[in-house]
Amino acid sequence: MRLTPPEPKNLEEGFTPENDLFGYRLFAERLTNLVQNIEEPLVIALDGPWGSGKSVFVKQWAGLLRGRGAHVIQFDAFGNDHFEDAFLALSAEIYAAAKQTLGEDAGSPTSRFFQVAQRGATALLPILGQGVIRAATAGAMNLDDIGKVGEAAVKAFGDEAAKAVGERLRKASAERADLEDFRRVLAELAGKLASNKAEENQTNKADEEQTEEKPFPLIVIIDELDRCRPPFALSIIERVKHMFSVERVCFVFVTHLPQLEQIVQGTYGIDADQAHTYLEKFYHLRVMLPETKLRGGQRARYVSHLWDALGITFPDDSDDLAIKVFLTQLAEAHALSLRQLERIITNLVLVSASVGPRAVFIPELVVGLCVMRQLNPAMYEKARKKELTSPEVRDFLRGDKFDWPWWSWTLGGNSPDGEAETLRSLPEDLRRNPQDIIPRMAEHIDALVHGEKSLQELVLENAGTPWASSQ
Repeated sequence: MRLTPPEPKNLEEGFTPENDLFGYRLFAERLTNLVQNIEEPLVIALDGPWGSGKSVFVKQWAGLLRGRGAHVIQFDAFGNDHFEDAFLALSAEIYAAAKQTLGEDAGSPTSRFFQVAQRGATALLPILGQGVIRAATAGAMNLDDIGKVGEAAVKAFGDEAAKAVGERLRKASAERADLEDFRRVLAELAGKLASNKAEENQTNKADEEQTEEKPFPLIVIIDELDRCRPPFALSIIERVKHMFSVERVCFVFVTHLPQLEQIVQGTYGIDADQAHTYLEKFYHLRVMLPETKLRGGQRARYVSHLWDALGITFPDDSDDLAIKVFLTQLAEAHALSLRQLERIITNLVLVSASVGPRAVFIPELVVGLCVMRQLNPAMYEKARKKELTSPEVRDFLRGDKFDWPWWSWTLGGNSPDGEAETLRSLPEDLRRNPQDIIPRMAEHIDALVHGEKSLQELVLENAGTPWASSQ
């Protein structure tokens, strides 16, 4: 049994009927046409809330792009945020891709890129050095302290310090030239990678009708920006803007922009509007991952997908079918998003993993409570305290469409027809006081509460759910 669904298989194939569960292919096709036809340096911010399925989408999109002849580099910001600065991490990723594709003979584009990247890193050392000093002093020396040390050195060494500063200024011009060389060679390397990929693509189509296609730029997809360390996230967007944004290269930032804005606010001490304006300098285009519009039957399909992927089992096999039926009915009635369904089903995972075979368990009540907890926490709290009324529940459960006999009985109605065996299995105190059954079912859901957040919420916040969709 799992708490979060595994990543779908064969994402590298692009958007297939089997894995394009959210219907993103059309959006991906339009995004593909965009990056293929824009001729200037391009930085795109692919925006979407946490859990909206961005990571799965870009993996599928990368597969589609490669199938069309594009050279794609996928960079995991979260997985690389142990680097002090993004320049080295991004340069290493591009160098590795070039080496694998073009080789590294003397004088080759790969070799030249390695050399200019070395010089570029050297030019950045004065900037990186501040971070190194802070690391070496365990953070005890801040930037103000570093500045004071510099002032003290000038006072202590007088002319010698002045000479050193002068020498540093004279080197600035050479360092600027090194950085310009880096940008020029990067553009050349990107062009070579693009043409190499285009030639490979044409060779693969040798037996087909030859069509002249516009070559793709080198596409660098940077994912998980909203999960990595704040300093590294800012380092990435700033380095891309000032050093990597060149012709024949397209960068795609995959992130939740409001989260990045909060990082900017905290780092630079500015307000929300200023943070928004600041970030706009670093991308040319913001593209929102579209909200999934669910068609008939998709929610039922997704419920079954999650059920199998998570390996959910209940002590009584008949409960599995009953829960899926109840959940699908409520999902359709409330037009639940896929993300909401995932949260609800994760609650059901916790219930199925924690209830014993002899526990009092009524699927109809547990499903209704799990959905209620997600959509209307205030109503769920009333249910726990036995304060719910029949009209409230009838409205929430869409009583005009469905018959919910257990809810009716526990709120003062007649006992459920056809449920004599289940009624007999209930403890005597619950048979006498059916109003206590709903709080008892809520105990199954609340059994794994940590502080104010359930284990489900903590897991989702920290692990992420690749198959989530936008709200």
